[in-house]
Amino acid sequence: MNNNKFDNPDKYIERRNLVDADTGENLGNKLMVSDETQVNIHSKKLDDSRKEYFDRKHRKDLFDEIAEGFTFTYINKVSELHEDERFTDDEKARIMYLGTFVNYSDKGSMLVVANGEPINKKQLKELLEISNKKKFYSFYTKLLVAEIIEEVPTEAGIGFKWSEAYHFKGKVTKGNSVESERFIKTYDKQIQELYQAKKANGKPVNSSKQLYTVFMVLPFVHYETNVLCKFPNKPFSECEPLTIDELASSLGFNRSNDLKRKMLKVELKELPVFSFNTTSKNTHITVNPFVVWRQNKMPEASLMVTFFDTAKRIAGRKGMKIELKDLIKLPQ
Repeated sequence: MNNNKFDNPDKYIERRNLVDADTGENLGNKLMVSDETQVNIHSKKLDDSRKEYFDRKHRKDLFDEIAEGFTFTYINKVSELHEDERFTDDEKARIMYLGTFVNYSDKGSMLVVANGEPINKKQLKELLEISNKKKFYSFYTKLLVAEIIEEVPTEAGIGFKWSEAYHFKGKVTKGNSVESERFIKTYDKQIQELYQAKKANGKPVNSSKQLYTVFMVLPFVHYETNVLCKFPNKPFSECEPLTIDELASSLGFNRSNDLKRKMLKVELKELPVFSFNTTSKNTHITVNPFVVWRQNKMPEASLMVTFFDTAKRIAGRKGMKIELKDLIKLPQ
């Protein structure tokens, strides 16, 4: 046997839905090597460090495939929006939801449907699910006046350019890494599902006011752990996780129980978006990394354990079967 060739290479080739980790762009269904450690014509056996590299890469690729495309959101704009008295809480949640429909900067930052066609006014009304015409046009006018949307002529009629001061898709500029304190990634399909999901009676699973809470905590998300904290850009040992009382005060709630109740009611596929982890010292509030995430690397193992049920259900929607060992390195 020639040891410089690999036997039966087809078993290491598979089709996967790929996502650009830098831009969030869905690259479509591609052929890829499932185990590079086996497809190597130079040596029969790779050293442990290289194998570990490929194992980490596969776990990250799988996370990206499950979470799918994302939009960059400016954290400072979320804080500004929270203080903006021109919009109601419902409308602020709708702004964050609409931002997930923006296309790439080099394509005009237009609001588009799944096939890439620009969204028109009728489709915008349908996406927002605002049946009251007066209410819709009140919000629509506010978006125009605030310059969050701009009417742009398209072949299909009037479309909408989205303000990149709020959300954008594409590569970040030089010197602004994905991990930058300026940005947070919001995963499009999960945000859209949070807004669009319905109960058996046809009513929303999550009200706009509940979703407003999800978006307003984004400035507090720690850059490595997704824990809500006072200093989200410092190492975890220095970040000072927020208690529910402190978070309620920051967001203008008079009673912390009201905030906690709202947070616990927010569900993605009947599973929580927030986790409350109580220790002997305090309670850490953690956000689901399949909804928002600040880094370009794989979330740490504890996050994958906490929110594995979410990963499993999203993967199931794609016809994928996964186990925890696919996303974290289990002890030998």
